[in-house]
Amino acid sequence: MAAKATSALSKAFAKRLKESNKAWTGAKEKAKEQRGFSEIDDGRYVARLTNAKVAESNAGRLQAVFAFKISEGENEGQEKLDFMGLETEQNLEFFARRLSQLGYEMPDDLSEIGDIFEDINKTKPLCKIRIKTKGEFQNVYLDKVFGDDEEAAEDEAEDDDGGAPAEEETEEAEAEETEEETEEEETEEEEETEEDQVELTIGAKVTAETTKGERTGEVLEIFEKEGQARIKMDDNGKVMRLGIDKLSINEEVPEEPAEKPKKKTKK
Repeated sequence: MAAKATSALSKAFAKRLKESNKAWTGAKEKAKEQRGFSEIDDGRYVARLTNAKVAESNAGRLQAVFAFKISEGENEGQEKLDFMGLETEQNLEFFARRLSQLGYEMPDDLSEIGDIFEDINKTKPLCKIRIKTKGEFQNVYLDKVFGDDEEAAEDEAEDDDGGAPAEEETEEAEAEETEEETEEEETEEEEETEEDQVELTIGAKVTAETTKGERTGEVLEIFEKEGQARIKMDDNGKVMRLGIDKLSINEEVPEEPAEKPKKKTKK
């Protein structure tokens, strides 16, 4: 039971707190919704879709809100909210996929989704969802909707991104995914480059980039920690210490000059 305010406090602030009651009503509702942002460990969960509605984001954007209630495991009973934008074509594409996954036909008029949401709220379908954190957001993906006679325990959901990122971070999530793909491609290119490289060894013939241009020489000594090598130059026989990154190995063996034809002597 909440403790009663002292009479002194009540007299001083009662009037101003009454004026705040209107804002307090909305604040309580928003605070309830914020529970959907609570952290649940990333992974796959069996959850029931208990509520679907149209609402407005804090930034004033129109969005669909899906409430998933975890049905089993350590997080049983916890609710996770999923937000999907309803204003841009990109966000609406994700929303259309969600409706199809849930077994509903895409309506010609978006205003008809009220009837669809009403049916969802009555049937409360059992689903397999995937929770995945990206940056400061935690997204909910719908992997499967169970039929009436299906056992959730027997199902093994496929790794398919059925949902959309939270409405507030759609563009950011896509940028991160593109960034990850680019990093993977760069890693593959680096690995291929490393495989193509020939190991530098003592005695190897190399071409060096010097202040006087490209010069050829032979490796006399390698300093791996410093990333340098001592090279004996072919043109003047001098020894130079150069960075390994300025050296390229000469793989081609120079062709031996053809033997000059012997002159015929007159008898």
